[in-house]
Amino acid sequence: GLIRFGSRVDVFLPLTATPRVAVGQTAVGGETVLAEFGGVAGTPLVRVS
Repeated sequence: GLIRFGSRVDVFLPLTATPRVAVGQTAVGGETVLAEFGGVAGTPLVRVS
């Protein structure tokens, strides 16, 4: 489907996923990495602007 301007999307991730975004951060489709799966969990790499 198509998400219009200002629409909200809920994303559900497994407990093993490491989030790479912060609450309130604006995500850009096809560019922003939301989470990483597998591997060793480290410090989340986020940029809030």
